[in-house]
Amino acid sequence: MPSGHMISTATSAARTSGALIVRLLVQAGNVLVLAGLLGPERLGSFVSLAALAILMGTLATLGTHLTAMRDLAVGLAKREMVLSVALGTTLFFGCILLLVFSVVSALWVEGSSHFLIAIACIGAAELIFQPLLAISVAEKMSLGNVASSQLLRMLPLPIQLLAAASLWLGGVANPFGTYAVCYLASSIIALVVSLKLLPAPWPPMHQWRLLERAHWKRNGGFALSALTASGPTELDKAVAARLMPIDLAGTYAIASRIAIALTIPVSSLMLSLLPALFRDFHNRWPRSAKLNWIFVAGLAYGIFAATALWHLAPLLRGPFNHAFPDLPQGARLLALAIPGLCLRLTATNILLSMNRTWTRSGIESLGILLILGCSAALAPEWGIKGMCMSVVFAETAMALLGWSFIIRQCQKRGSEMLSTG
Repeated sequence: MPSGHMISTATSAARTSGALIVRLLVQAGNVLVLAGLLGPERLGSFVSLAALAILMGTLATLGTHLTAMRDLAVGLAKREMVLSVALGTTLFFGCILLLVFSVVSALWVEGSSHFLIAIACIGAAELIFQPLLAISVAEKMSLGNVASSQLLRMLPLPIQLLAAASLWLGGVANPFGTYAVCYLASSIIALVVSLKLLPAPWPPMHQWRLLERAHWKRNGGFALSALTASGPTELDKAVAARLMPIDLAGTYAIASRIAIALTIPVSSLMLSLLPALFRDFHNRWPRSAKLNWIFVAGLAYGIFAATALWHLAPLLRGPFNHAFPDLPQGARLLALAIPGLCLRLTATNILLSMNRTWTRSGIESLGILLILGCSAALAPEWGIKGMCMSVVFAETAMALLGWSFIIRQCQKRGSEMLSTG
């Protein structure tokens, strides 16, 4: 990578990292406060519902937030048309998915009134308002405002943290249902703020329209890619509640959130590079040195983060007051998955920019199947240890497959990959 381009990318990544480090700190606060507010069992139930909603929410836009980012990055001449399609498609599919989520979740958890309220609020937040927020964020990213777009994307988190802390200190009688209402309110507030900060208003609702059927297959690839991308990091928490006692599922959810949060710098790097990678693969094949740099940066950071979590995991006993006694062990085991997770994030974003959405989805679908199969075999007997090792195996496999495919594609074009030559 040329030095000027490297400096520019590093600066952009640093700004984005600053925004995402704020997100990391807020997420850490949320984990601590929610653990105290809900306790192991209710935390396991809440995270299970939220993980399922987040996973289904990736389908709500039918990939139009990604195609909108791509099209708006090229030029703003068709902004009204691009956004009208993205917004109309998102609202249509979001409402359908909300109905499906409500039915599935009502059967998934014990049907008390508190859980039904939580199902409705979590579903509306993740299947309607968060996808609409994703379109707003995509528009800002297309303009090169990566750091500010990520601050907008994380805006619901500090609101949720403030709500959870208030409920915890106030000692409300029904923290589960009340927090779920606040969870929905945070997404609505974030969407309203993001709309106020856009350079121009969205098209009026009467202009929103559904994506033409001729483009469903193309956009279906983007939607499937978003689903499979979230699958390995969300589906495990959804199924953990079925494979382990609910209190252990809550413990696993905290350990998983900690490990995933540590990959934020790699996510920020790829977010900074994604618009440029779209342009590079559209106009020409990028130099092998650029891809080499991405691989080395992802691997180096992954090893560093894994080592840090391995050694610091015993300190987690303190803030959680022994309510989650298996947390240090779970965090240590999931530290082994971080290098593979970092390389998987780099590889799948490159595949997305190469327009290899089906290849990316195939690799991540295999990872999902590995998590489901291994966890079903190991978690009932080994508990958190079995769940964690399933994730380690799946993330490593996805990273190896993703980068192997990229290397083969580079070799086909006469580029050297992962070499000094």
